[in-house]
Amino acid sequence: MGNSVAARELGDIYQAMVFWKYAIQMFRDSDIEQIGYEYGKVKSFDDIVICYKKEQRFRDTYIDTEYIQVKFHLKQSDEITMDNLLDPAFINAKTNSFLQNVVNAYKNDKIDFSRSRFTMYSVWRIRPGDILNKLISNTNKAFDLNELQKGKTENSEMGRLRKKLCERLSVSESELIDILRQVRIKDGQESMESLKEILNREFSQYGLQPWPDSIDTLPYCDLVRAWNRSDINMVNGEDIRNYCNKEGFFIATPNVASIAIKSFTRRTEWLTNWASDVLDLADILDQRKLREGKGLSTV
Repeated sequence: MGNSVAARELGDIYQAMVFWKYAIQMFRDSDIEQIGYEYGKVKSFDDIVICYKKEQRFRDTYIDTEYIQVKFHLKQSDEITMDNLLDPAFINAKTNSFLQNVVNAYKNDKIDFSRSRFTMYSVWRIRPGDILNKLISNTNKAFDLNELQKGKTENSEMGRLRKKLCERLSVSESELIDILRQVRIKDGQESMESLKEILNREFSQYGLQPWPDSIDTLPYCDLVRAWNRSDINMVNGEDIRNYCNKEGFFIATPNVASIAIKSFTRRTEWLTNWASDVLDLADILDQRKLREGKGLSTV
C-alpha cells in the first residue's frame, strides 16, 4: 500500500513539474496565453492544457490548444506499445483507453478538434519492434499517416492495424486518420531529477528561488496543487508572477537601491523584480556595439 501511495504522489508531483516546464515560458515573450492544471474542459485530458495566443504550426496546419496527459512511472519496467494505447489499464482507467479518450474529444462539439493537439507525455519509451515504432515520427512525435495508410487490404501489416483500430474505437478509416492527425506520443521524457535540473536553470534565469536538494518540501508543486484546491485551474503569465511574488519565490533584493543595465531584451523580464531601476540600452546597443547611427555626436 505504501508503494502505491508513493507512486501516486510522485505522479502528481511529476505532473506539476511538467506544468512548470511550460508555465515558466510565460516569464518571457512566449506564445502561451494561458495554461491550465486539472482543467476539465475535455474529459480525461485535464492534466495540463495550454492555450496559445499565437497559433502553432503542427503538420501542414495550425493549432491553438494543446491537451497533455502526463504518465509517470517509478521504473523503466515496461514500454509503450500500440496495444497500450487501446488499453484503459495503461492509463489507470477502467473504461476508456488513451485513444478512446481522443475519439471522445473528437466527438465533443465544445472544441475545435482540428485546431487541438492531444499529447501523451511519458517517461516510458516505445518498445523496440512494436508497430508503433514504425508510426511515430522523431521530428514531431506525431503519427506518420502516410505509413499508416500503406496497404489497401487486411493482408498488409498496416491494413490489419487500421482494421483493428477502427473496430476497437468504433470509427471509420477516414475518421481514424482525422483523429490520429492530432495526436502526439512524447515518449522517453525526462526523469524527475532531470526535469528538476531543467526547472532550476529556468527559475534562476528569471530571478526565482531554486528548488535545492537540501529541502524536502516542494514549494512550486505545492503552489500549483493549492490552486487546484481553490478551483483555480487556468492562469496567465501575470497571475503566475503575482502568485510567485506573494509566496516569496523571487530572490530577495537588498534594501539598498539596485540598478540593472539592459543591453539586450531576450530573457530579461525578471530584472524588473530584481532591481529597483533598469537602465534600458537595448535600443542603442547591438550586443556589445553601438547600433548604426547611435554614436555620440560631436560639436
